[in-house]
Amino acid sequence: IIQSFLIKSYDKEIDVYLSSGNYQKALENIPIIEQLIKKYAHTIKESYLLTFYYNFSHIHFILGNYKQTLFYLHKILNRKKEEMEVRDDVYCYCKLLYLITQYEMQKENLSESLIKSTYDFITKRKRLYKIETVFINFMRTKLLKNQEADEFLRQLAGLKEKIIGLNRTIYEKNALEYFDFISWIDSKISKKSFLEVLNKKQGTHEYFT
Repeated sequence: IIQSFLIKSYDKEIDVYLSSGNYQKALENIPIIEQLIKKYAHTIKESYLLTFYYNFSHIHFILGNYKQTLFYLHKILNRKKEEMEVRDDVYCYCKLLYLITQYEMQKENLSESLIKSTYDFITKRKRLYKIETVFINFMRTKLLKNQEADEFLRQLAGLKEKIIGLNRTIYEKNALEYFDFISWIDSKISKKSFLEVLNKKQGTHEYFT
């Protein structure tokens, strides 16, 4: 009972820190939760493990720690199919964040085949957000194309407007709770870090070195 309470408590705590922009506290909680996972590895529900690992990767992505982002994403991607189906929403955003992280790492392992396989997976989901489709379609058709900087910025601005338009519905707003696509696009347009854009949006001043 105590173990279950602790897991649920830290799960909610991480969500609060992410939504409020308190990334330092979120980061500090990762090793604590890791110890809990290690201690209760055989009794923690798979849904909590997937959520924790996605949130850990999300935190590190925000802070620009891309190798750590991939480390936690692989903890999800390397799981058995039946384990991932427990939270197919988390798995979906894990795959999207993996693509975005590879893009941030100078397209090191970003290929058309990888984008296509992610596109195929997302478009076959039963519970599909239009924002997911619009974003992955942009990655599939625009992201790896060699084009002028001004043209790419224009296309990013168009993508942002499409997502803002979709985000007016209550259902589609849920998509941005997994990952703030709009702020990430803003970071590319403004040439600022994702963290800087989120800080400005949330009115916080958390900067990391």
